[in-house]
Amino acid sequence: MADFKFLPQDLSNPDPKGKNGLSAFADYYQRLLYREVYPSHIWSPLDTWYDKQYYGKVDRIQNTVVPAPGMLAAIRTAKTPNLLALNFVARAFDKLATHMQQAKLVGVLDPDGTSMLWDMKATRAYEDPMKIYGEYLNTVFESFNSKMAPFTDQITNFSSFYREFVTHLLMVGEYCPLTLTNYLLTDTISPFSSGLTVALDTAQFDDDSYKYTTFVEDPNYDFYVRSAKKWGLIVNKNAPWLLTADLFSDAAMKQIHTVMPVTKEAFFFFYYNLTCWEDIPILKKFIINSYKSFIERNPWSEKRIVKPGCDIFKVDRSMRPQLGSNANTSNLITDKQLVNLYLVLRSREAGNPLQITKKLYTELNSLYVTPSPMGLLPLDNVVNYINLIYRDYIYSASYPALNMDVFKDLDNQVRRGKMSTAGSIVKQLY
Repeated sequence: MADFKFLPQDLSNPDPKGKNGLSAFADYYQRLLYREVYPSHIWSPLDTWYDKQYYGKVDRIQNTVVPAPGMLAAIRTAKTPNLLALNFVARAFDKLATHMQQAKLVGVLDPDGTSMLWDMKATRAYEDPMKIYGEYLNTVFESFNSKMAPFTDQITNFSSFYREFVTHLLMVGEYCPLTLTNYLLTDTISPFSSGLTVALDTAQFDDDSYKYTTFVEDPNYDFYVRSAKKWGLIVNKNAPWLLTADLFSDAAMKQIHTVMPVTKEAFFFFYYNLTCWEDIPILKKFIINSYKSFIERNPWSEKRIVKPGCDIFKVDRSMRPQLGSNANTSNLITDKQLVNLYLVLRSREAGNPLQITKKLYTELNSLYVTPSPMGLLPLDNVVNYINLIYRDYIYSASYPALNMDVFKDLDNQVRRGKMSTAGSIVKQLY
């Protein structure tokens, strides 16, 4: 769609009306107007909608990451207790809040401005992405359970369930990410999952008029943006009440060094965990728990046995074996099965960018039996190699329509998009 030449009255007295529910044309026009009238004379804001969607979700070499729990700290200046962020972010926010209060007391700020800027209180911060990921995996199981006949003789025990369920997972993987590593790159996971972002308001992200009139036009907005920068935080262009760590600015590094003297290169190693190490344990637990749920709902299988030469048949009903709470599940799925599944899932989630050859399987087997120079366990050594291959492919912002009935219960925001190579994306982020 072509760019607009806005009318003089639109630019001189703007009030962007962008909001969900508008027609495609009106939404495009209003969103573009907001971007056009955002002040250009102050520090460049963070744009996580159109530019840096993966900020804080991938590290400097494009591994998907999540905050290390031990690096989270409570925000003191919060409206509700137990709001967390990475320790240096929590500290910087508290310092900024004190700075803005002092500026108001000495008369630097206009008292007619919104109090949210001079009496700053965190309203939202770190959110554990594992909760929404767990809910998503549950919808994947439900989609499988809904398409399987309760008494099907295709599933009589765990082995046959595994065969049918993995077939379903591989089919889903053509359209939706299943691994934690790729799910976290979808836009169902908010910027709050990074531990880098703190909110001053609970407003809806889609209301451009509110953003502009409440924040951007506020007489203290410029001072707020400059002050945030001083404490290593940056304002989000599309939600001006969001403050995010300005990695790796001098101010942000100063805040980090007050807590831990780490370099830019070592930052993600200390503050985050790689998700690829969690992918296979999660998949294994998910498959086993899905079997338990399936047989709890569908304890019996049935097989029709037809007598020769007539239409008479009898039904042979058998109970599917359960896995007790104390059952040893360690040998239900072999490492080789898990590696093969993980390899194919990562490939399908990435749009099958490379051919999976017999040579690759041989290399993975060799890595499994050869001691790792990094001291990794055999399974982790193989996972590391698979991740090295597929981390070079990442989700784009555009997702195709998903109309298959089997996915009606799956979140439409998790659909697979086109892949992009890694290099330019990391440079844009950090």
